[in-house]
Amino acid sequence: MKVKKILICILLILVLIVTCIPHNVYAEDEDLIQKIKNQGTSWLDKGKTLGSGVLPSDDLQNKFVPIGQVLVMIATMVVLVVTLIMGIKYITANPEEKGKLKQQLIGLVVSIVVIYGAVGIWTLVQNIMNSLDI
Repeated sequence: MKVKKILICILLILVLIVTCIPHNVYAEDEDLIQKIKNQGTSWLDKGKTLGSGVLPSDDLQNKFVPIGQVLVMIATMVVLVVTLIMGIKYITANPEEKGKLKQQLIGLVVSIVVIYGAVGIWTLVQNIMNSLDI
């Protein structure tokens, strides 16, 4: 057992020594590196010019945010009505029916989490992208 520990220690020391030895790396062809850099820059510039008019984000936001707000408002109304109906049913139900209604209430809670969770996630993503100037 001691022999294995000694061998592992020696191996680790050798790995540390090899990684700590300074070494230099030299580029062989400076023209090749400059050519690759120029190709990358031209590719990025071409993408910026082609992509500038394809999908203007300000116009999309101005068009789709009101639609999303209307959909959330409708979903809120539907959730309120369904909650009221299920609450009245729960109050007037016998114990067996209350068990069935509890299972349906789980679906209602999940739908509420999905509706408002989506709004929260969208707001979070939008704030992050605005702070990064994307």
